Amino acid sequence: MTSPRCHMFVRYKLAALLAMAGLFLSACDHAKDLVEQGKKQADDIQKSIEGKSEQPAASSEASAPAAANSAAAPAAVPAAPAATAVAPQPTPTTADPNLLIDTFVKASSETKTDAMLQKLGALPDESRARLTECNLAGSYVTYAGLAEVAKFPNLVLVNLTGCTLVRDAGLAALVDLQHLEVLSLERCLISNDAVSHLRKLTNLKVLNLNQTAITDAGIAGLAPLTRLEELSINSTKIDGSGFRKVPWAASLRVLKAGGTMVGQELDALKGYRKLEELNLYGAHVSDKTVAALKGHSQLRVLHLSENGLSDIGAKKLTGLAGLEVLSLNGNRVSDNCLPTFKVCRKLTLFTDHGTMITPQGREFIKKFAPQCAFNPS
Repeated sequence: MTSPRCHMFVRYKLAALLAMAGLFLSACDHAKDLVEQGKKQADDIQKSIEGKSEQPAASSEASAPAAANSAAAPAAVPAAPAATAVAPQPTPTTADPNLLIDTFVKASSETKTDAMLQKLGALPDESRARLTECNLAGSYVTYAGLAEVAKFPNLVLVNLTGCTLVRDAGLAALVDLQHLEVLSLERCLISNDAVSHLRKLTNLKVLNLNQTAITDAGIAGLAPLTRLEELSINSTKIDGSGFRKVPWAASLRVLKAGGTMVGQELDALKGYRKLEELNLYGAHVSDKTVAALKGHSQLRVLHLSENGLSDIGAKKLTGLAGLEVLSLNGNRVSDNCLPTFKVCRKLTLFTDHGTMITPQGREFIKKFAPQCAFNPS
């Protein structure tokens, strides 16, 4: 006979089995519903697809006659686009030629370039004719710039001092400047090869060849410059022999030959009686060669500094009655040579730095040249 506890356990077990069976049946019913819903949705999708496939076919059949009619009719020509109104373009303003020239003249010389010269070279003839001076000192103008300079027919002065890009061949551009009177080529990298061009500038009056490679052979080649009045050849290798071969005695008034060897050939200047200014600073003038300057009565300015002259040489400077400036700095001269200059009644400056001239000598000079000023610096 079973106990009450066993009956209770059996009862609970049956209840649990029944509950599980109920859940299983409920899940089956729900699954069946899901299957039915899936079938229904599949049917709806199938019907939708069949409906769409029939519609294009009908549309294609309906459009066939229209396509045939379209093929029969000529194609329509597309309309031409409307013309776009073109806005009026502003008239380009032309720079005032006079303003361009004035700006160029006033500009600092070292800032001038080939491009600036090219702008001026493009100006009308009457505008270019206005320019009479062209200062290019210290600039980097090249052959291209010089070619533009040649377009100014009335140039009287061209300053190329320190234009280190200027070479011998570049000077060919200047040969047509027949009004040119003043030309400076100081510190330009030119040699005797430039002479073939320079000799054609027959109206030149002032020529500066300081610190160039020109020699006496080059000086001789400048013989056609018969109007030359002033020549500067400071710090060159010229010894003066070239002056024997040029007909400048009648025209040359100023010769600046400091730092050269001209003093060794000073007798080459014997015939140059028109000289008014002669610079022979450090030019190797000796007591012997200085005698060549005797009788140059037109001399007003004479620089003989740093030549090692003595009283012997200074006493040979007779006949210089018109002398106004005499520089004997750095020479071994003393009071003994001063009577030589008693004829120099217009002497206004007598420098004595580095000499042996005494205060008594200065007083002596003032007796015949009261206006004489001494500069001991």
